[in-house]
Amino acid sequence: MRTAIMYSVTILLATSVTAGAQDHPGAGFVYNTTGSDVLQYDCSKDRGELLCKFIQIRVRHKLTAEEARKRLEIALGEFGTSADSQPDKKTCDQMSETASAIRDGNVPPGVDRQQYLSETSKMDADTKARTLRFLELFATFCNEQSEQNYAALLKYGSERDRRTCVISAHPYSQRFQHFPATGNWNVRQDGPEGSCGIVNVSRFEPDNSRGNYTFWNYHAQKVVTNKGGQSPLLPCADFDEGAYQYQWQSRTVSMMCETVEFAPF
Repeated sequence: MRTAIMYSVTILLATSVTAGAQDHPGAGFVYNTTGSDVLQYDCSKDRGELLCKFIQIRVRHKLTAEEARKRLEIALGEFGTSADSQPDKKTCDQMSETASAIRDGNVPPGVDRQQYLSETSKMDADTKARTLRFLELFATFCNEQSEQNYAALLKYGSERDRRTCVISAHPYSQRFQHFPATGNWNVRQDGPEGSCGIVNVSRFEPDNSRGNYTFWNYHAQKVVTNKGGQSPLLPCADFDEGAYQYQWQSRTVSMMCETVEFAPF
């Protein structure tokens, strides 16, 4: 039976705390106050600076509601002209044979039996049910290639992606300089970097509100000084310049997920 799972991302690990007189962060976690990611850090003094190794653990929906809306709008705008909206008989037959095989436990014709059984054995009951439903909608569209049936097929695929959460982990390192006047540790940078002239203004900020202990928050932000430039990936004006505040207090983010995927990004 298909069950919608309330997937709660709860990270209750070591907090970002440094005892007593130590003036720099050591090791811990800081949590995005508005998003669904967490930074794990491990810092050590190095020649008067602070060298920190980070792992950003991020949880996101595979597809947002706005992305799903745009995807459907574009696809329906190409209905009758795109290859996806005009499946040929061979494709329709293959989809029908695969659906029958999943439904009846058979092997589709022309498919390596051992490889097929090996792959399908990895699918749980819920995955098989979702795959079968998609194939059935595809068969309905093959039988009557109307815009309504095409939209139903697309919506089902989008809804499946909207209920899928992707978890990724990204390691990186940065060096920091101490500013005694504020107690902050700011990212060390000699000047704007790259064709976009990016300046990293991220910093650790001490929280001394808890008596004899110093907790550390983190402010992450990059500033683009050459918005008219072009990087190898995208126009400089499209880079994210948002300010993101991470706090040492752990938090819970609830996300409606039926499936969890692990990905490098």
